[in-house]
Amino acid sequence: MPSSEYAKSIAIELRYVFLEFIEKRELRMTVQLRDQANAVIDDILIKSNSRNSPTGLPLDYEAPSIWHAACFLQYANLLNRVRKGKYEASHDSYTKNMGVSALYRGQVLPWNIIPTNWRQLKCNNRNQIRIEVLANVLSRYMTKEDAIEFDLFGRIDNIERASAIAQHYGLGTNYIDFSFDPMVAIFFASQKTNTPPPSDNAYGVIYNIPFYKMDAISKIHLSIPPIQARRMFQQFGFLTDFGTPPVKIPEQLKFDQEWMYLQQNCSRVFFRREYPCLEDRDEVLIKEHFLPSNPFLEEVCDKIKIIEITSELDINQTAESITQSITNRPQWYVNGLDDVFIYTDSFFQEIGKTLENYLNAACLLLCEGEPTLDPFMISRFASIEPSIFRGLKEIEALPYGNEFTNTCQLITKSINTQIEYNRKYGGQA
Repeated sequence: MPSSEYAKSIAIELRYVFLEFIEKRELRMTVQLRDQANAVIDDILIKSNSRNSPTGLPLDYEAPSIWHAACFLQYANLLNRVRKGKYEASHDSYTKNMGVSALYRGQVLPWNIIPTNWRQLKCNNRNQIRIEVLANVLSRYMTKEDAIEFDLFGRIDNIERASAIAQHYGLGTNYIDFSFDPMVAIFFASQKTNTPPPSDNAYGVIYNIPFYKMDAISKIHLSIPPIQARRMFQQFGFLTDFGTPPVKIPEQLKFDQEWMYLQQNCSRVFFRREYPCLEDRDEVLIKEHFLPSNPFLEEVCDKIKIIEITSELDINQTAESITQSITNRPQWYVNGLDDVFIYTDSFFQEIGKTLENYLNAACLLLCEGEPTLDPFMISRFASIEPSIFRGLKEIEALPYGNEFTNTCQLITKSINTQIEYNRKYGGQA
């Protein structure tokens, strides 16, 4: 059996392959690395009590270590992006290729997938009020006099956008995070926890599910906060909206309610881990790479967490009080047009690259070696959050934006393929 240390070294190499894949749209994996990865993966076992998919395939696996799990998930993700045949507007092509990119969620213990707001049903109303305060505070930093990129990518002008930020900074929401990058899930599954594991269940777990299946069985909500709050993009993140909490959550899920279907259809990779924390994670799973700091949003959300919620609370007054007490300026905050134009010259290039990498991590396929942005996924993204593409197209039109022309062309080609498919088959994949 390859040791955990050996599996870790292969996981690191696979990580570099994935980052190069999304950066250059090329998959460079040597035969040697394939053989090494397969040797590690041979030690992944099907759990004895595994659930099976409707087609009879096992859904639950067990890895000897977190690094074995990292190899397994990364290798499968990379191979899944290489497709035989071109992605065409035909029923056969769609059946084989649509929405094949997987989404991953890591947990330190094999808890059920339940939003934080649902786990705190008694606090549900208070959490909602806190998000309203957050939306009010942030709107004060996103006026028409502030950074002009908001005109392209939108402002926080509703509860949904505020909830997307709240989810990443510790406020209770109805959202669940997933990522298109398995190593992001590995990072969260390896976190320190003060919750002692059951003696017979000392496992971390990675949930994973293909995009097309998630799209079919759950409420999909891709919420894009202002591009400057880029933690979600750096994590290649995706949010699912579970909606209004039920009156009560059963102690044991029977999977007889719609909100339970997502977990039921996820595959799971369990791995043995140390508690309260893993000892050999820091050199690879560096916090700044997966959980970048944003002092402004952290300060705002920390202040909102300690608000005393009463029936007399005035949201406007509370937001004004918090705004006055903030010491960290937001990264996007620009006051005055002269500063705006100096600020945006290089910043838009960075925004464009962030969006480009995000779309590659989520949607990129190599169909007979030709880079393709999955038309099904691109079309779903465009219908859910069109500002991604509108903003990227505007960046392309800037004097320094021609480096994004290829991405815009791939997006246009994908959308046209989807339109042609819909015309032929009525949108039924």
